[in-house]
Amino acid sequence: MTIKVLVTETQTGCVHWKKCNTYIISGTYTVATGATLKIDDGTKVLLLNASGHMVFEAGSKLRAGDIVSYAVDSTTSDAASTTANNAGWYFTGTISYNNFSKRLSSFEMNEFKGSYLGNAVVSAITFNDMRTDEFSADKLKLVNSTIALELDTSNVKINRVKIENCTNAFKFNETSTIRVVKVFNVRATNFVTVAFLSIFYYHSILVDEGAQFIVVTTTAGTDIFFVSEDVNVDGKVYTSGQAVSNGVCELKGDLFVYPTPVYPTPVLLG
Repeated sequence: MTIKVLVTETQTGCVHWKKCNTYIISGTYTVATGATLKIDDGTKVLLLNASGHMVFEAGSKLRAGDIVSYAVDSTTSDAASTTANNAGWYFTGTISYNNFSKRLSSFEMNEFKGSYLGNAVVSAITFNDMRTDEFSADKLKLVNSTIALELDTSNVKINRVKIENCTNAFKFNETSTIRVVKVFNVRATNFVTVAFLSIFYYHSILVDEGAQFIVVTTTAGTDIFFVSEDVNVDGKVYTSGQAVSNGVCELKGDLFVYPTPVYPTPVLLG
């Protein structure tokens, strides 16, 4: 028998969430600095719409197998919502201010399957101040969200990224990089959205050589992303700075991607 467990608190110490329970986040659940949350393989972690929020502070730890997470409209049912109106999952690293901090974050999971997470303002998953070795995941699969992945001053490495039916695949704040090692599969209305102030910073997506590369958006062909070095993609050579159209291909070389800089129109005062 599955037991529904309502949680909204600040966790200190070590806590173990078991697969035999379904955890419904009815407010903000914070894993504090120094605390460790262990989640059994296949456990459901559901976010109540209008309030659900998973927060991992700098220096916290996550140890998980496969996580299933989606929005729900009621604490009495685990039926998935058809809208995203929660605050998603928020991971904080320690890349800023003091790279030698002893309060290092450490987040490990096998696969994260998320749907209807976040809302129009926040993303399904947000990485803040994250350094490369602080997050380890084999696969992130996000569907039916306004913004799938948001990076704020973060460098994240993931084996497989799959984004489906999202309005925006990525949102960048300040200088950030995401590296995909094996599979990069993105099907979204917009490839990237850039926060207003972050247009002055450099953002990049690195897809490793030999990775499967699939991008399908409704804005095909014009300034979606660019290669920063000459590469051979599916038998076609793209030169530095040339726009790459949508499509499916196997990479023959490293591919670096970044959104087109869009600078605000100057406003004359006086």
